[in-house]
Amino acid sequence: MLKQDNRNTRKKAYELPRLDVGDVLLVGKFKNRKETITGFSTDENNQPVAQTDKGDHKIFKPRIAKLMPAKQRLMAYCGRADPPVAAAAAVSGLGSSGRSKRRHMHKKMEAKQ
Repeated sequence: MLKQDNRNTRKKAYELPRLDVGDVLLVGKFKNRKETITGFSTDENNQPVAQTDKGDHKIFKPRIAKLMPAKQRLMAYCGRADPPVAAAAAVSGLGSSGRSKRRHMHKKMEAKQ
């Protein structure tokens, strides 16, 4: 009897977002690279693929910008502020790895000698 009750509640279907040519997708590892949809196709497994100005992407993988809250959408379009560590490294001219810092210090020591 429990199984029948669960079946009735699972009848609700998830409605997919409506994507059109010209919509913006956020792709990449951190979903922060903007790409504009130029068309649609399918892959070898007959799954939907969005053709963008920078390459093909599966429909269900990227973040869809128009479905995001307005504040997050604005941050995605305008770019996020640099974290303080990255800003300090950029100012000093050093990379984030310790190796570049060691090279810099080694050159500095050679210059003193």
